[in-house]
Amino acid sequence: MVTQPIEKAVSTLNGIDSVSATSREGMSFVSIRFAIGRDVAQAAQEVRERLDTVRRRLPDDAEDPVLRRFDPNDSPIMSVALTTRGEDIPPAEMRRLIEELVGPRLERIPGVAAADVSGLRVQEVHVELIASKLKTLGITPQQVVAALRSENVTQPSGRLSSERENLLLRTSAPFLSLDEIRQIVVARKGSQAILLQDVAGIQLDYPETTSYVRVNGQATRVIELRKQSGSNVVQTAGLVREELGRISSDFPQLNFTMIRDDSTFIEEADHDVMVTLIMGAVLAAAIVLLFFRNLRNTLITVAGLPIIVIGTFSIMSLLGYTRNIISLMALSLSIGLLIDDAIVVRENIFRHMERGASPREAAEKATGEIAFAVLAITLTIVAMFIPVAFTTGQVGVLFKQFGITVAVAVLVSLFEAFTLAPLLSAYLAKPMKTESALNHVGRSPGFGDRLERVWINAALGYKHVLTWCLRYRWIVASGAVASVVASIWMIRLLPVSFYPTSDQGLITVGIRLPPGTPLERTDLIARDVEQVTRGRPEITRVFTRVSAGQGSLSIQLQDPSQTDAVIAHLRRSLSQHGRTLSFSPARGFMGVGGGGGGANVGGRPVQVAVRGPVSLDTLDEAADDVIQRLRTVPGLRDVDKSLPAKEPELKIVVDRQRTAKNGVSASTVGQTIRTLVQGTTATQVNWKDERMDVTVRLRPEDRTNSEAIMDIPMTGPGGDLWPLQSMARIERSTGPAVLERSERQRQILVGANLEGRSQGAVTPDVQKALTGISLPTGVTWRFAGQQAQTQSAFGSLAFAMALGMVFVYMVLASQFGSVVHPFTIMVALPLSAVGAIGALVLARVDLTVISMIGIILLMGLATKNSILLVDFIIRYRRQGQSRNEAVITAGPVRLRPILMTTLAIILGMVPTALGLGAAGEFRAPMAIAVIGGVFSSTLLSLVVVPVAYTLVDDAVNFVTRPFRRKVSRAVPAMPGISTKPVTPRVLGATQKSDPADEHA
Repeated sequence: MVTQPIEKAVSTLNGIDSVSATSREGMSFVSIRFAIGRDVAQAAQEVRERLDTVRRRLPDDAEDPVLRRFDPNDSPIMSVALTTRGEDIPPAEMRRLIEELVGPRLERIPGVAAADVSGLRVQEVHVELIASKLKTLGITPQQVVAALRSENVTQPSGRLSSERENLLLRTSAPFLSLDEIRQIVVARKGSQAILLQDVAGIQLDYPETTSYVRVNGQATRVIELRKQSGSNVVQTAGLVREELGRISSDFPQLNFTMIRDDSTFIEEADHDVMVTLIMGAVLAAAIVLLFFRNLRNTLITVAGLPIIVIGTFSIMSLLGYTRNIISLMALSLSIGLLIDDAIVVRENIFRHMERGASPREAAEKATGEIAFAVLAITLTIVAMFIPVAFTTGQVGVLFKQFGITVAVAVLVSLFEAFTLAPLLSAYLAKPMKTESALNHVGRSPGFGDRLERVWINAALGYKHVLTWCLRYRWIVASGAVASVVASIWMIRLLPVSFYPTSDQGLITVGIRLPPGTPLERTDLIARDVEQVTRGRPEITRVFTRVSAGQGSLSIQLQDPSQTDAVIAHLRRSLSQHGRTLSFSPARGFMGVGGGGGGANVGGRPVQVAVRGPVSLDTLDEAADDVIQRLRTVPGLRDVDKSLPAKEPELKIVVDRQRTAKNGVSASTVGQTIRTLVQGTTATQVNWKDERMDVTVRLRPEDRTNSEAIMDIPMTGPGGDLWPLQSMARIERSTGPAVLERSERQRQILVGANLEGRSQGAVTPDVQKALTGISLPTGVTWRFAGQQAQTQSAFGSLAFAMALGMVFVYMVLASQFGSVVHPFTIMVALPLSAVGAIGALVLARVDLTVISMIGIILLMGLATKNSILLVDFIIRYRRQGQSRNEAVITAGPVRLRPILMTTLAIILGMVPTALGLGAAGEFRAPMAIAVIGGVFSSTLLSLVVVPVAYTLVDDAVNFVTRPFRRKVSRAVPAMPGISTKPVTPRVLGATQKSDPADEHA
């Protein structure tokens, strides 16, 4: 009656991603998720307008809908448990202490938006009606509520004006004590006045406890701190911790225990990424030293790295980005890439200096000679990441800054390579001796001489390999195709997941009992779990929340490596509770991608949604069939559904004929029963600077007696008294405690925790188990939660990758002035996938959106070697060499910069691939994919790209041969003019540059 009209009203709004709803007793919650990029303020206004139109169709006793906007950035960044030392502080004093001292001091901290406190108890005035007295004296609950409201009065009554002054009139008759409340008259029987104390007990007490919150077994209050928009989480959290220390000093009886602190993980991850970045830079510099064999040249090459990093941060600041885990991860992954351009330029300068050129002459000539290839390399990387920066969904939100950071960094590195690198080379480098280490006479060769000899032998060996490959081109081409086919087959061995798992050493134990289970019974089970965990050295904290029928315990471990062992111990020790308990480790990144759903099925890592336009009983049976299938899948534990067992209930069935005869409406009957059982706030009083509710309801022993409730009288319009049982009857039945809907259809969510297997590993088995399942007509199943996000994310990234390849082709076509030539260079793309997939398989890492970002980065890197090779092949052909001579000459000349840049990129990413430190497991798959892909693309492209160049050249010559003959016949022989056929320049670059003057 409430949910469906609201669903129908809002489901046609523009930009909606999904609409889901949950209905409980007395509550309806409709969640509207808009597509990312939608103006949230405008969307909220449109929803508000729709709610205004639907209000008149809601039941008369329904409250007005409340619209709330949920922003993940508004989630608490810290949660603090507040307990007492020594003697307990009275609840009223504790409440005053927190509201007037602790809370305000925390909210005054710069960066803190709010400090929300839960677990505080507020006193109430309880008016507990006695059923037998109401029946005997003929007093109705409505009379009691009306009397309390009419006797507790403080209201303005006008104004008296005279020539001297104006006076405000106020009628003041507030309740000043419990005795005054006891003495109010609720009714008169003749001359006899019936006082409230005659039909009820009046006392000052606390509301009935509906939940328990404990830390390590001790009752606690929880303070949740939210940060202001744009504030620094780490800085704000540090100030909060300092203030909590000062509060503890001022109030020694208060004890604060940190339950959640997002800043700790962020700070550790930030530190670890910075260390990884520095380690990567050092390893990349070591590669440069190994090849240049000269400390001065090495320092000149890597001197621009700090400038590149600082310049990147400066541009990011102008773009409004912050230094965070994502931006630092982008720099740490591309640290070897950042000096890639400088290495290529410096190596070419170094090569000319080896030939005897002065540093200044070599810097001028070599930079211009290699500028075309360096520019093409950088633009291809930028072209691959432009689509990533504009992907949609959660992946787009997370990796937009990643893509832009990489693009900015490589553009800054390009600028440095064309300015600072040749400048330092021209003025700081020393001229080099031209004689080879092999010609040294009279002294034993040093370490540098040995390296030079190794390099000369490697170049000669590569020249022989190229000669063999050109002789057996189809064998090489067939081997390349076979390797690509093998990599495609290996994809089946990779489990597909949303995010990599990152064990945080946190275990959630969920408690789920049948509806109607009392709070005390639920708490007994929670205390059993606390008893098992108590005293274990690997457990540092147990945070417990319990309500009637459900609860959760958050167990923090000292060492995350013990998570699985602790879960196994808990399962064995608490096996007597059967399926009442569920166990899930929190394995995610900043709250994303992990389990930890506890008793909530919607938070578990494996979810299947069963939905359809059928009855709830039919849908429930279908969900049970799905559960039976999932319990056969290895690695799934705690398989359960979101629809709990039907809750036992007593229905008060109103007899319309009798109510109509007695002049009493059904609504009045319902309101009377709600007052008796649930209670009604009749009025409020202000005592001792506290505002308290005055609640009217039956006393506890009468609330559990349905016969006593039905004997209570009601007043008809003529003043006649009618017992409730004369107008309604009680029926015992069961009903659903929760109703869920998605896309305006009933839905039941089936969820499971993982044990011993990853989400990506079990997903194919779940698909297989549910394939062919017989479901009622109209009922369907689909993956929900992370599996659904995975499908959407991979689709978005696949489109971004395809679009990036198109951009790469356009960049290469414009750079080389050819429509065919870019395909020769892009042969390296599938070759890089061979190593990327193989590395992920060997490392036993799932294919996630993180590794997919690494593969996209790899697509930009893979063309680097091809550009360097093909560019110099074209140069040597222009110089007059034959095609094969140009290939055999260009390969060894470009071998050194190819190996230098490849090893710099690989070693620069090794610290990230090791997955050390906070969020290391999150970053590692990206680096593993890039390392494997760069390794395979380098080895294979060194032989495959030259062969592909010759094959494409043959194909172009075959296609253009008839046109060349026609041109030859059409040109008459004239004195002084050559009749040699003109060869179209299809593979060559249209722009001129200085020919290379170096041969292997």
